[in-house]
Amino acid sequence: MMKTAAIIGISNYGRHHLLMAMEQVMQGKLKLLAATIVNLREESFFAARLESLGCEIFSSPDLMWAK
Repeated sequence: MMKTAAIIGISNYGRHHLLMAMEQVMQGKLKLLAATIVNLREESFFAARLESLGCEIFSSPDLMWAK
């Protein structure tokens, strides 16, 4: 059974969590449903990669939780 997850923040220490999650995604063990990225311009590469995997991008945790 595939697990689902969301991630809040992908910069700084959050990058470590993102890369660990991406490894699980590539192994077919995890689907990232949503990510909060407050500095979208600086993280455009990872944002595009996440979107290509079907991950919805939010600009704040509150917007993500509301959905």
